[in-house]
This record gives sequence, C-alpha cells and structure tokens, in this order.
Amino acid sequence: MKASIKTLFALLFVILAVPGASGAQMNKPEIKTMENYVAVFDFEVTTGDKGISRPLTDRVIHEISQSGKFDVIDRGNMNKILGEQKFQMSGCVAQECKVEAGQLLGVGKIISGSVGMVGRVYYLTLQLINVRTGKVELSAEDECRCELEELLGSTRRLAKKLLSDKGEPPAEDISAAGQPEATRKDSQKSTHLALAKEAFNEKKFAEPEGENTIEYLRKVLTDDPGNAAALDLEKRAVAAYENEAVFALARKNEPRALAIYQRLFSLYPEKKQYLDEFVRIEKTRSLDISGNWYPGHVSGQVAIHSDGRCVYKGFLIVSVGGTWRCIDPGKRLFAITWNHGFTDTVTLSADGQKLEGVNNIGDPVSFMRNK
Repeated sequence: MKASIKTLFALLFVILAVPGASGAQMNKPEIKTMENYVAVFDFEVTTGDKGISRPLTDRVIHEISQSGKFDVIDRGNMNKILGEQKFQMSGCVAQECKVEAGQLLGVGKIISGSVGMVGRVYYLTLQLINVRTGKVELSAEDECRCELEELLGSTRRLAKKLLSDKGEPPAEDISAAGQPEATRKDSQKSTHLALAKEAFNEKKFAEPEGENTIEYLRKVLTDDPGNAAALDLEKRAVAAYENEAVFALARKNEPRALAIYQRLFSLYPEKKQYLDEFVRIEKTRSLDISGNWYPGHVSGQVAIHSDGRCVYKGFLIVSVGGTWRCIDPGKRLFAITWNHGFTDTVTLSADGQKLEGVNNIGDPVSFMRNK
C-alpha cells in the first residue's frame, strides 16, 4: 500500500514539474488578445466624390488581412455591435469619437484614413491608433496625381507603408496635451487653407455647399480664430460673392441675386442687411409689369419685357423703343423712358392690371394690361 502511494506521488511530481506535460495538445492554438484585433473605419473624404470612401476602405481592409499582422473585424459585425450600443457612426470624424467606437467594439487598435484633393493631386493619410491610450502609433501618407480610378493603387501603397517599417510614428509626446494631436490640427489647417485658396481661384466663394472658400476657411478659423490669412481671404470671398449679386441684378437676373443673398444670410445670420436685401428684391420682383399693355392716352400697344426693355407700336408712328425700371417698390412706382424723349412716371394698381400717372410734361398717361 505504501509503495503504491509513493508511486502515485512520484507520478504527480513528474506531471507538475514538467511544463506543458498535461494538456499540451489543448494549448497548441495561440490565444489572441484584443491587441490582435483592429477596426478599419471608412475614409473621410474632405473634397470630391464621397462615393470613393467605401472602395478605398475595402482596399485597406484587404491589405491588412493579407498581411496577417492583425485580425480585422468585418463591417457587418462592426455595425451590429455599434447598433446594439446605439452608437451613430454618421458624423463621427473626430479621433476621439472613433476611439470611443473602438472601445465599444473591443478592439485593440483602429485605423482611420482621409483623402482630399488640392488642385489635381489627391492626398491620402492613414493612421493606426491605440484604443487604450487614444494615441497615434503609426501614420502614413501618399499622394497621387492621377485619375479617380487609379486611387486604389495609391491606397494599396498607403496600407503597405503603414504596416511596414516605413510607417512613421508620430512626434514624441512631450506634454500632457500630446504633440500628435497638435501636429494633426496644424496639418488639417494647412490643408483647409490650401483648399480655400483653390476654391477662391475657381470663384467658388460660397457654393457648392461644403466645398467652397468660406466653409473651408471656417474650419481653419474654428481652431485658429485669429488666423490673418484666413480672415483676409474670407473678407475677399464675401465681397466677391456680394458683387455677384450686384451683377445679377444689373442683368435683371433676380432669381440668382435672391439665391446669393439667401446663402449669405444662412452663413452670416447676424448680418441683417442680407435679409433686408432679399426682402427688397423679392418685393420688387413681385411688381412684375412685363407683358402687353394698351395705352389709354394714345392708340396702339406697348410690349414691356422682363429684361427692362419696352416697345410701343402705333398707327401713325411705326414703333418707339424705351426702357423701364421700378423707382419705388413701396409705392409701386415705375418710370418708362422712351427714346423720343418722353418719360412716363406711373403707379401699378393693387390688382396689377393698370398703370396710371403723368409724363415729363405733365400730361396724364395710363395703360391697361392685355389679359
């Protein structure tokens, strides 16, 4: 009996003393931690076609999966997990927001990219961010003077650069605030200022929405309210856009002028003069006297055109040309100046069917609209 007990203790000693002697086959597969998993977020497209975001992101996912360095959480699971947490990815462009999403997903790292265009060159950036610390571990950049369909090749290079030894760690963090964030903001500020200058040269002062001088400059001024270059360019862009409205009115293009003042008021709601000008033009526009009129003081017919021209056709005088304009919208007062020297100052009736007044020598004049 004692011999059996001694043998049993000896066997137990051997089992415990030799690492891996028990359950060796079960421990063969590598146990992966959250550090092995990465979430790749859709590219942020700062300028150009927003539709390129998904194919560029898919290319990055493919390259990372092929490298074997990380396990990539697929988009379906990402959406499912974030949906269960009621986390909205739309509008989540800030690094802090993406880090929060990464924490909810339970991954060790996230990859975030952006693409923008300055002139005819695409600029792409990719960052590997540690979810636990929120800091950028590696970053890579690439540029492509190419057509849109060639961007996938540039994205492939970008992903390989990030995963290779060529990926560049951010500048050493020398303060509590962290240098990488400041560097990133400086880079974004320079990019937005360059885009604003490009848009200004293309006369995109406040249109199209999201890709114009004023809105690019606002992104600069958000982080740097005193940026002299941005403030000066904004002033010039606003003045140029206001001039567009003046030229539109000179060409009798009231709809264009109204659109400009409406846009200016949406950008600068504190500037009531834009709203006042919009209302004034709208009132003038509603006083439309274009059409055919029968004079009451002479025989014949008058054709009044919306572009400011008018033509009288009578029996004794073949035709007389002239111009018209609204001289007081509030009083519904108009001046019709004829080429033979007479000027009729008339008031439009409340129903818009009659013009009555006097000419420059005091004779009464009137016109009835031809319905």
